[in-house]
Amino acid sequence: MLADARLGAAESRAIRIPRTKSGRPLSLPLNTTAKRVVETLHGRRNPESPWVFPHKSGPSEGEPVQDIKNGFHAALEIAEIADFTWHDLRHTFASWLMMRGASLRSVAELLGHQSLKMTMRYAHLSPAFLSAEVRLLDPPTRTARKKKTDQKGQEKATCRSRGS
Repeated sequence: MLADARLGAAESRAIRIPRTKSGRPLSLPLNTTAKRVVETLHGRRNPESPWVFPHKSGPSEGEPVQDIKNGFHAALEIAEIADFTWHDLRHTFASWLMMRGASLRSVAELLGHQSLKMTMRYAHLSPAFLSAEVRLLDPPTRTARKKKTDQKGQEKATCRSRGS
């Protein structure tokens, strides 16, 4: 699952999952926070390994972690967190994106959904889910004049309409 989590992935601001549950690869962009965490983890790794998430001991030492189930469950135990699954993280990710105004299509792509049907369960979380759509039918309104500079550096007045 995490086999391609290497420095190269961090440099491109994306992490590649070679094979998802559906059997297809998925490349996910990293936000600034996630990129910083991956770079920090990469900096702390054994310099002999190119992997961000290598096995630290045992017969696979230095090889990339392929499955995070055991580590995830161990972390939940150490933190004394009960009744929590990996899927809860996916749900939180999608919910937070929708609550901050991400499009259904974008969330579907980030989750690796093949159709919007699966993603529709998050639609109600969007503060502007349907209200923004019906506002498209409102006539354009004139707004305050803004000053713009033309190519010669001279100011000129412009008028913007809503939706432009």
